Amino acid sequence: MYAQPGWEGLVRYGFEATVWNVDNGLPQNSNLRVLRGSDGSVWMGGFGTPARFDGYTFQSAPLRGIPRGGTVYGEGLMPCPGEGMCAVVMGHGIWRVRGDSLAEQLAAHDVYGHARDEYTDAIILQSQQEADTSIHLVRADTTYRLGSYPPPGSPHYGLVAMGREGELYSYSIGGRIWKLADGTWAPHTTQPVGFLISDLYGDAEGTVWAMGESGIYRITADGLEQFSSLGWTRHIIPYEGGYLAAGHGGVYRLSADGRVLDTLATQHANWLYADETGVVWVALESDGVMRLRPHHIGSVDLGDFGAIGVRSIVRDRDGSVWTTGSCEGVLNFTSGGDRTIYMPSDENLSPEQASAISNCLWTVAQTPDGAVWTSGIVGRLHRIQDGSIRLIDASVGTSDFSLQGGSTVLFTDRSGTLWTSRRSDGRIYRRTDSGAFVHVPARHLSDSLGSGAFHVVQFFEDAEGVLWIGGPGYVSRFDGTRFVPILRVEGDARTFAQASDGTLYVGTYGGGIYRLDREAQRRGRSKTLTLSSVPRFRESDGLPDDFVSVLHLDARDRLWSTHNQGLARTYRRDLDAFLDGEAELPHVRLFTSADGLPSTEANGGFQGARLVWPDGTVWLPTIKGMAVLRPDRVDDAQPPPTPYLQAAERDGVPIDCPNAGVCALELASTDRRIRFRIGALTAELPRNVELDARLYDESGQWER
Repeated sequence: MYAQPGWEGLVRYGFEATVWNVDNGLPQNSNLRVLRGSDGSVWMGGFGTPARFDGYTFQSAPLRGIPRGGTVYGEGLMPCPGEGMCAVVMGHGIWRVRGDSLAEQLAAHDVYGHARDEYTDAIILQSQQEADTSIHLVRADTTYRLGSYPPPGSPHYGLVAMGREGELYSYSIGGRIWKLADGTWAPHTTQPVGFLISDLYGDAEGTVWAMGESGIYRITADGLEQFSSLGWTRHIIPYEGGYLAAGHGGVYRLSADGRVLDTLATQHANWLYADETGVVWVALESDGVMRLRPHHIGSVDLGDFGAIGVRSIVRDRDGSVWTTGSCEGVLNFTSGGDRTIYMPSDENLSPEQASAISNCLWTVAQTPDGAVWTSGIVGRLHRIQDGSIRLIDASVGTSDFSLQGGSTVLFTDRSGTLWTSRRSDGRIYRRTDSGAFVHVPARHLSDSLGSGAFHVVQFFEDAEGVLWIGGPGYVSRFDGTRFVPILRVEGDARTFAQASDGTLYVGTYGGGIYRLDREAQRRGRSKTLTLSSVPRFRESDGLPDDFVSVLHLDARDRLWSTHNQGLARTYRRDLDAFLDGEAELPHVRLFTSADGLPSTEANGGFQGARLVWPDGTVWLPTIKGMAVLRPDRVDDAQPPPTPYLQAAERDGVPIDCPNAGVCALELASTDRRIRFRIGALTAELPRNVELDARLYDESGQWER
């Protein structure tokens, strides 16, 4: 799945759109279909010769092995039963295509209409053999006759589609749906449906759809039910927990119940095809073919909440999500769209209490009793339970407990214990089984770095259940009695990530990323490690900047880090090899708002700045909302950049380049000097890019 299951209605992903037409390589602009061949290549079919996508553009690709007298038009291409592509050969039936050749004949009928049944993995043929005009079903290499066609006494208009029980449906010009069962056609709707039907389609889930001028209808056992009133619609396919629909208004992403979630394109579209990576190919009415490549980074629709910054993100035991924004209280929302905002200012407080509270809440956590706790940089601690929010003051717990002065850290460990710390002086508390908050001592480092008063920015529990804290200039470890400093750092230690071998990576706001392997952790317990005693990865080494807010290690051992300049990713093995002095700089891939982030600048400096879901999806805060990352969908192979030819000269005379970046050039024996001006690439780290240019001659050899 590309979309996060259950959250399709709130999670938004952008798409990068690329269009091919007759101006940039497409043989024709209209009456197109797109599908995938047996070798994974993408093909375009239409009224003319088929074309194949070479990774950059579509090239005309006539099929080989066509029987004498036969003709294959692009409109006769369709997915084959099993896998790959089939082709209808005029006068010679239907054939399986392997590579660019006809490989085997699946049916010998003279085909004049065909449809692909996704549910049964078969092809439905409307064919004629001598005087027999009939419908056949092709599965693998076997053909079954299903009945005559069209329905007797009915003016035929469209193709057919198959339902879950093997029944066939067709439609007539008047808008009536017909059904074929047990070899006999009968009206499925007693009255015309009242709209012009453009097509029927049976999807991979066994649903048969009727599409036309009034939108989309689902064919049921009793007739029709309206699914969406989009207007004139031509095609619908399942897509990531919902649907994609194409029609006169463009391409839409729909929820499972037919609500419009996004408009992906506004051009008139006739046909859709989505591959296993989530890439969508769109056959446009008269503008060619569009490829919609999904961003693997998206955002969560929170409405107006968090528009100027999201902070802590926590999922509770019931599956709903809690988050804090910029002085907007606490938002609780569900995958179904239910939303509740809790504001401390809504409490019934005395004037003295009201003066000590603020709606500027930074962090949120839940304890095993179901209570949700929240606090902020200004206000005190609050508890949300049974639909109400309540101020927690010194009357709860020990007499010295108070978060007056604010707190940006609330953390529940695996045992269910709630931890917090007062920001004004760093005093640490944990909540006992009785509900009391007790002080936990911590040995502080001297403030030799000039990093400000001691306070806790982040709690972290490692794989062995040991607690760590980070803050201005330090990383400390809990020894069972108190927190003891392990490492001095530059900047604030904001975030931790732990690898399977126990290595800790510490992200700092101002000092980059530090690595604490098992040996360094052991040494730090004996004596606090200095800045230079452990390796670190910095902006000068390839990070976008030294201001790290969140670290995350994914299932493929890739380290992700959020920054003021975007979201960075590098392989841990390459990073470690560099930190050990065994390799050159690791490759860092940078993602920004152009890749789908709500904002290039991340948010951090508080507990709960990352939510990891069981399927590996990660939700991250930014200064303009909540980002969604699917690490498993971000592959490593990136398409080669397209060179841009800015200008060309032949012996000092400019060469006309009618299409930007492309010059057709014929050389004569008298030509002596050819000059090209090539534009620089837009790179993630321009300072690390060296430009070079070479010509490619017909011998296949690269030459300077």
